[in-house]
Amino acid sequence: MQPGEFQTFPTRTTIQVMEPDAEKIHIEDIAKSLSRQCRFNGFIEAELYSVAQHSVIVSQTVALDPFVDVFGDERKRQACLAGLLHDAAEAYLHDWLGPFKALPQLQFLRELESMWMGAVEKRFGLPMGECNGKAVKAADVAVFIAEDQDIRNLPAYHPRRKSIAEIIPVHADLAERMFLELFKTLT
Repeated sequence: MQPGEFQTFPTRTTIQVMEPDAEKIHIEDIAKSLSRQCRFNGFIEAELYSVAQHSVIVSQTVALDPFVDVFGDERKRQACLAGLLHDAAEAYLHDWLGPFKALPQLQFLRELESMWMGAVEKRFGLPMGECNGKAVKAADVAVFIAEDQDIRNLPAYHPRRKSIAEIIPVHADLAERMFLELFKTLT
């Protein structure tokens, strides 16, 4: 491997960026990274609101969705785990603002993110595409609306889901613990 082709993570695992290996993906690396990455590229009204905390809230929102209750216990567990891991590729690739990522010139970023998400889903026993499933997407949008109100102080432009409490950012270390504890509960 040439420098720049790989990354070494806190677990001392080395992965080639262009060839994600599911067996080398560790939840501790994901939790560490996401707990230190700020949502909205830091354009918020708080010191830090991490992707890890966001992911925990998305998972909790999936769990409260009455539609998910009809799945049965195992499918509901998988949907909640998918909600927790829906941004896991960002631990390895970082996040890009949506409008930037949507540019046709950056199609390779979407493809690379898809490869990483596939490896994450494989590693944690989720059906392919589960992290982009309907329940996860709906919860992610609902949390986004709440974040706009609570974290970015934007006016309400869409009704807020009553099940989402006020979001109060937590320190990175606490967000990491919350993420890992929820993962343990779901696995």
